[in-house]
Amino acid sequence: MGPERLPKVVMDSEVDGRRKRGRPKSGWRHQVKDMMAGYCLTEEQAEDRVAWKKNLKKKIVDLNFKVHNTYTLAVIMDVVINIYADMLVSKG
Repeated sequence: MGPERLPKVVMDSEVDGRRKRGRPKSGWRHQVKDMMAGYCLTEEQAEDRVAWKKNLKKKIVDLNFKVHNTYTLAVIMDVVINIYADMLVSKG
């Protein structure tokens, strides 16, 4: 996977901001799992790659989404979680 591709950029990104003193650093995967839990989503639901790619491409076109350095990881994660939620509602 090339270093400029969105999955690689997101996987290697770090969350901006400060954590409370003494609090352990929260990794990217942990934050995604927490956000997914907030939407009652499981990893198994994310494993339907065909539906995931279809919905992701549609959402990117709808939003005319381009990743720039000004976007934070939180914004990207929120878009991804919203795509999961839209996918589940459409299957519903």
